[in-house]
Amino acid sequence: MEITPSTTIESLRSHDLFALVVPGGWAPDKLRRFSVVIDLVREMDTAGKIIGIMCHSGLVAISAGIVLVVAPRVHSASRMTLPMPRLFG
Repeated sequence: MEITPSTTIESLRSHDLFALVVPGGWAPDKLRRFSVVIDLVREMDTAGKIIGIMCHSGLVAISAGIVLVVAPRVHSASRMTLPMPRLFG
């Protein structure tokens, strides 16, 4: 099955969106590496708009700096590629 998107992340603007849903699974680990994604998430948060975070999409929210990590306990069977020093000291 081939999917052709009707828009690109670069063309999205927070003022045009009601909400943003960040997918879970393996996608967030890739999405959070793109500044355009992080910027959009930050803009949505600053505007007080709804951001749907599911499964591993918390990685995007953490990378955007909109989620406060208070007492991290990281247990993972897979290798995490988070910017650990910045997040955890």
